[in-house]
Amino acid sequence: MAAKKPAPLIPDKEQGLVNRTQDTGWGRATAHLIPFYSLVYAITRRTITPALYVLGGSFIVGIALGLSTPEIPEEKRDSISLALALVITPPLAKAGIDQARKFAEEKLQ
Repeated sequence: MAAKKPAPLIPDKEQGLVNRTQDTGWGRATAHLIPFYSLVYAITRRTITPALYVLGGSFIVGIALGLSTPEIPEEKRDSISLALALVITPPLAKAGIDQARKFAEEKLQ
């Protein structure tokens, strides 16, 4: 029996598209809370869309929080920012993953 060849660390374009079409649940979106997972996801799926959604959404929420709560002490605002980041990261990543999956499905047809 021949040994199975291991998958390359960086897949080719078509394999990246196929990988994206398999991401349908919330598991990978929630995993974006793990440090550096966005980087691993971007490499294995060949897309930065989820990372851009998280970065852009977090930026907008951070600006809104800063403008709406100037009277809150900085230490408390940091705690609120962390809690918000934990809450908004999975939905933002899920939106980016869904967008990348739709694009991959179109390209594979």
